[in-house]
Amino acid sequence: MTYIYTPFVWPFVATVIMNLLMIVYVLKNPDRKGVVAFSLTMVFCSLWCVETVMVYSATSLEIKNFWAKAGFPTHSFGALAWLIMILQMTDQPYWANRKRVVVLSIIPTITMLLAWTNDLHGLVWQQAAINSDGTFTRIWGWWFWVHSVYSDGMSFFSVFLAAWFWRSKAPLYGRQFGCLTFSVLFVMVVNALYILGIWRGIDPTTVAWGIASLFVTRALFRNKLFDLVPIARNRIMESVADGIVVLDGENRIVDMNPAAQVIFDCNVAENIGRYAVEFFEQQPVLQELIIAEGTYAEFQSMRFQQERYYEIFCSPLKNERGIFLGKLLNIRDITGKKLAEQELLQKQQEIARQEERERMARDLHDNLGQILGFVNVQARAIREYLSQDQLDIAVRCLDRLTEVAQEAHKTVRKTILSMQGDMIPQVAGAADFFQAVDRQVNLFVQGFGLAAEIDYAGAQNFVLHDSRMYGQILNILKEAMNNIVKHSQARSMKIVFREKDNTLRLSVTDNGCGFDTKFAGLAYANRYGLLFMKERAAELGGCCQIRSTVGQGTTVLLQIPTQPKRAIRQEFSALL
Repeated sequence: MTYIYTPFVWPFVATVIMNLLMIVYVLKNPDRKGVVAFSLTMVFCSLWCVETVMVYSATSLEIKNFWAKAGFPTHSFGALAWLIMILQMTDQPYWANRKRVVVLSIIPTITMLLAWTNDLHGLVWQQAAINSDGTFTRIWGWWFWVHSVYSDGMSFFSVFLAAWFWRSKAPLYGRQFGCLTFSVLFVMVVNALYILGIWRGIDPTTVAWGIASLFVTRALFRNKLFDLVPIARNRIMESVADGIVVLDGENRIVDMNPAAQVIFDCNVAENIGRYAVEFFEQQPVLQELIIAEGTYAEFQSMRFQQERYYEIFCSPLKNERGIFLGKLLNIRDITGKKLAEQELLQKQQEIARQEERERMARDLHDNLGQILGFVNVQARAIREYLSQDQLDIAVRCLDRLTEVAQEAHKTVRKTILSMQGDMIPQVAGAADFFQAVDRQVNLFVQGFGLAAEIDYAGAQNFVLHDSRMYGQILNILKEAMNNIVKHSQARSMKIVFREKDNTLRLSVTDNGCGFDTKFAGLAYANRYGLLFMKERAAELGGCCQIRSTVGQGTTVLLQIPTQPKRAIRQEFSALL
């Protein structure tokens, strides 16, 4: 009988089946780095199992020698395929290119050829024999030790490379690389015990591969080894002028290019694994972008002692099956664009102010000129009537003259109030701010006969993080009241202040004619007041909304952050 059945073949059969399942699984995505090399490693491991089974099932020394020679390429190329997989997964193009793979294949190729021709020289093994217990043993030649040192060297180097990459580049993927590293070390230890003669009997190396395959299977199926391979740093990532930050599914920093390190003045090695919200502690806008799953934001930062403006795009990263893996943050310097926009806005505002002054000058000329002309005519007429003792007519003319004088007084007061936009006093706290609000509202009440109600109850002790913001909010409030006087035909208005979640909310509501918000864009184009309110709110980091219905009045809603940094921190803490 050439072969005999032994029960020990089943662990090897199980190892082969497991290896084939892993090959089928990973080859669903053959374009991923390391997949082909990993499949070859599993093929060599399976062939090694087949060789071991055939060697120890054979009954004659000649057949055992045949299978030992036939299967020796699996010994030579298995460690090389594993090393190539690690090189590809850790993004080592210098060593993973074809020329160097060919160089690395020289010793395994020589070993394979020497094994096939071992009967002629005995360089791989000098003697082979069947022991009394039926086991197959060999006395190794000197080339076998060259092969062993070379193969173990490649295995040790793959372990070192995986550990280095895990610690320095991808600390979030310790389970995946840990499974791979343990598998190699375990097989190397078992193989060393057999080669050194400490373990006698059947070569347990392939059984060790079977046990190690359980850990590799865990890395594949549970930890998604080839799905979660860290995004490689490539030449585009290194050389692109825009800042690039890569986040994983837990919003932790996975990678960052040099441009981003310059923008945020940091070192990538010290921040890998940090939560993005923690890293962007000094940028509340970016914290809010991450928390709210936003896609775009703008922020400011000091760089080289100069204030710079940036825009950031947040894009999801998904694999071929649409599974969410993380986020890509693209940061672009838009300082030049912002400065140009600010210059253009200043010019537009200056033009608007000049146009407003010219309009008021025309109003003064038309209205006051006509009124003063009428007063001059009436005064002469009254003198004439008095000289003729026509007192009744003179009294009626005086009454009419009084009405015209009162109208002139209102016109002058309206013009003066309209010109006070740039005369808002500087305030430094909530108390001064509300006093200034009272003064402004009283001016409008006295000047235009409006009824006004002010509610401070919900914001009596608010504090703005920049004292200059108080004056800007007063400007916005005054502009809202100007619009009420000019356009709304309102008889009353209500002003409400509230503070909640570190945000100051101001609403100005009138009972005027209102307007159709569908034509709000046209209104902004023709009325600079509405546009300026929105722009001033944006400069303060807030927003301004206009709500109106024809015949039901208008409401101006203003929201300004008082302490944005603390607010974001509290929201982040709540999420944790």
